[in-house]
Amino acid sequence: ERINEMATISEMAVYIDSARKNSYQTIPLAEKKPYYPLSPSQKRLYILSQIDHESLSYNMPFAISVKGKVNIKKAEEAFKKLIKRHESLRTSFKTIDKEPVQIIHDTADFKIGRINCKKEDISEVLRNQIKAFNLSKAPLLRVSLLEIDDLKQIMFIDMHHIISDGLSINILLKEFTD
Repeated sequence: ERINEMATISEMAVYIDSARKNSYQTIPLAEKKPYYPLSPSQKRLYILSQIDHESLSYNMPFAISVKGKVNIKKAEEAFKKLIKRHESLRTSFKTIDKEPVQIIHDTADFKIGRINCKKEDISEVLRNQIKAFNLSKAPLLRVSLLEIDDLKQIMFIDMHHIISDGLSINILLKEFTD
């Protein structure tokens, strides 16, 4: 409301700059435990995955067309840093004492798959990359690089919805490209 009372853009700029100086408190880290309870949404997804182990309903696949040659070692290193940075990418799920829980691992093995692909086979190859996840094995993330030719490649990423959503995928992509 106060900004509406300001007569000039310079007065508004001063007000906006002062508003940016608010301090924020960081969220403290949770105590390290062998496992953690699931959120209600995670619990529902876990139970559904136990009913149908081969279901692809909660896979979140997407593909990014890349012009030029991808440095696979650098891309893999970037994903490994993301996995180290984000606990959800090192999380697996299992049942302990009849209750589903999540386990945050210190590390998770990761490798980008490489696939030579003809242009006319792209759709079929992408469809074949979508596979059911074993929720007891982290990371619940898979990345493949479809190498079409020297000028075009497709990076295919598939994550399970139990560890991601639309917002987290956007964060992952932004951090990967950074």
